[in-house]
Amino acid sequence: EAIIQAQLQFPQATEFIMIADNQSPVRDISLLKYLKKPVHIIVCGNPKDGIEKDYLTIAWHTGGSVCTLQEELAFSPRQADKTEIQFAGTLYRLIGEQYERVLKETEKK
Repeated sequence: EAIIQAQLQFPQATEFIMIADNQSPVRDISLLKYLKKPVHIIVCGNPKDGIEKDYLTIAWHTGGSVCTLQEELAFSPRQADKTEIQFAGTLYRLIGEQYERVLKETEKK
């Protein structure tokens, strides 16, 4: 909701930065369709088990990026070739319109 409000309040802005807690899920992912400008997400917190998948989805959908202390992943708008990505030591797969974490064989048991 905050980014949607920022778009309305600052229509001249060409992109937005979101600082996100890796331990917090995205509550308003259903509002993703209203984001019209690139969102660059700085993920705070230890990504040892990967990052919240919705942050990848937001960056992919808007043509933004996701950044941790260790790495950065940038997307072009709706980049078709990024159907499977490795980020923060975890594999993610684009299924439909959102990224899902791919479980390792050791996690499936």
